[in-house]
Amino acid sequence: MTEELNILLQQHFRDPVPGLTWAAMILRLVFALMFGAALGWEREQHNKAAGLRTHMMISVAACLFALLTIGLMKDSSIAGDSIRKDPIRLIEAVTAGVAFLAAGTIFTSGDRVRGLTTGAGMWMAGAIGAACGLGYLGLACWSRWQTSSACRSMPSVSGNRSMISRPLIRTISHAP
Repeated sequence: MTEELNILLQQHFRDPVPGLTWAAMILRLVFALMFGAALGWEREQHNKAAGLRTHMMISVAACLFALLTIGLMKDSSIAGDSIRKDPIRLIEAVTAGVAFLAAGTIFTSGDRVRGLTTGAGMWMAGAIGAACGLGYLGLACWSRWQTSSACRSMPSVSGNRSMISRPLIRTISHAP
């Protein structure tokens, strides 16, 4: 019994994703975690509802979904027409799932919209996590840097209604 269990465990932990080693998968998951943390840290510093942990979980989950998709695409036991292999569905599923979560952070009150940047950050965390899972670490790194730089360098106008934003808000509020 113990020998059978040992063999079974070896089979399941040998190569969980065909074509990828444990080191490659762990590297992708760690990068997704770090990039999600970098995005979430900025939101955490501004005391937003979705912060460090939320962005990390979104990014790692998207990475894991991407790894699972790679595994399904390369799995030789799934052959023929028994399953429709369409990797684009991964991106659709991550986008839809994260959009559902992000929508819960966006609120309107009169002519004010709150939580839009937090929702967009959650969406970006999902995209970066998917990029990590698919092996596009350079793209994920660049996107994380670009997003964090934009959040740090662009001033928020929501709390400070500038002369530029007032006409836009009036136009949107009074649109037919």
